[in-house]
Amino acid sequence: MVIAVALLAAAEWAEELSRRCGEVTLPIQIRKVEPNPVRGPLELGLANVVVAVVIDQRGAVTETFVASPRDSQIDEEAIRAIRKWRFKPATCDAVPVAVRAIVSVNSMNPSVDSEADRMERARGHYNLGVRLLNGDGIPRNTDAALRTFRTAGRLGFPDSYHALAVMHMHGRSVPVNLPEAARLARVGADAGSTHAQLLLAEFLEKGVGISKDPAEALGWAMLAVRLGHAPAQANVDRLTMQLGPNAAQEAREWAAKWKPTKP
Repeated sequence: MVIAVALLAAAEWAEELSRRCGEVTLPIQIRKVEPNPVRGPLELGLANVVVAVVIDQRGAVTETFVASPRDSQIDEEAIRAIRKWRFKPATCDAVPVAVRAIVSVNSMNPSVDSEADRMERARGHYNLGVRLLNGDGIPRNTDAALRTFRTAGRLGFPDSYHALAVMHMHGRSVPVNLPEAARLARVGADAGSTHAQLLLAEFLEKGVGISKDPAEALGWAMLAVRLGHAPAQANVDRLTMQLGPNAAQEAREWAAKWKPTKP
């Protein structure tokens, strides 16, 4: 098994450190340990493991959790190896500091950065954002969650836009901004997030942050159901009763023709 380490979200680390530091340096890897080969079904496919870590003031990896699980054996072997890595630590005004980071371990071909690899890293950022937002196993940090969701969005993970929309809707680490929440929900909906599609449908139905349009709301709710998001069925039923069977048929035809677009 050959490893490739990617220190992701460096800009986010720098942004967080620069709020309290004049001069910032980021961690530099100085030692890596390769995981042992793991035989299994993923040997013939992608085995990219995304791991959230803490790199302490000595450059040691002190905390780990798999942000994008693949296979239990592969995940455990990746963690074992990552725990032995060493870094030149990040510094704040020349003083070593601990930082939270994400690393990516690819057991197949580290020289190829496929679309699937990028999406797996994006999923890792999203999963980390959820844990930071909820304090699930790590300290709650909504500012870090916001930055992590933004990184996942830039990497193309659709559900990250739903998370960002909700944060703007409720004013979590950002001022309440309903038009921006509606815009982010639309970006996620267009990209294929069923959670964002349902949220956009609710915004359109009620005219929250966007012009009221029950007919379009019905289309997005129906699409979310078509893509497997069962909670949207209540919206479909309510809007169908309000708008009638002709509007429902038009929405159904639109949903059948819909294609996702990259965020």
